[in-house]
Amino acid sequence: TFETALDSAIDRAAQAYESDGKLSGLATGLKDLDARLGGLQPTDLIVVAGRPGMGKTALATNIAFNVASAYDSTRQVDRAPQPTAGGIVAFFSLEMSSEQLATRVLAEQAEISSSSIRRGEIGETEFNRLLDRRQKMRRIPLFIDQTGAISIAQLAARARRLKRQRGLHLIVVDYIQLMQGKSARAAQNRVQEITEITTGLKALA
Repeated sequence: TFETALDSAIDRAAQAYESDGKLSGLATGLKDLDARLGGLQPTDLIVVAGRPGMGKTALATNIAFNVASAYDSTRQVDRAPQPTAGGIVAFFSLEMSSEQLATRVLAEQAEISSSSIRRGEIGETEFNRLLDRRQKMRRIPLFIDQTGAISIAQLAARARRLKRQRGLHLIVVDYIQLMQGKSARAAQNRVQEITEITTGLKALA
């Protein structure tokens, strides 16, 4: 009912009021983006679009890492952890393996080029920096699923299972075009299939 919707709106406004000027959603760690969005909000589906090579995956991995690394579950509500900062993140990587994704994040945090790691062009100092960052990062709640060509139904089932087992505050999919729709008819029309996938992702959010 409209009354229920109004109550939800007031609850959201109360969160903003009680936040004392802080973001009402999950902080991405990117100040300009957070200022524009007010953080990542529950039920939002955000699509990052751009031409190949413009850094869409780099942006997605940065946001996922920033949210997960800021996670603090010290507050409990109804026996479930509620983040006072950051959140638990599921990253569905349909193009890169979990190792490739971890290498990219680790290299960025250690301020080393990931291409230097691939080419074997790192010295002892750089390697020790990687080891140090690995030790600091290994416990962050960032879960990577590297299943290629995953369907929306499979993704939803895995996300819900993770939500039950660990809690879940953010889902990142890289990238939508590599997902599969659930209907054979949609698969024959790529535009219709992408529409079906985005509709399914919005419903999941």
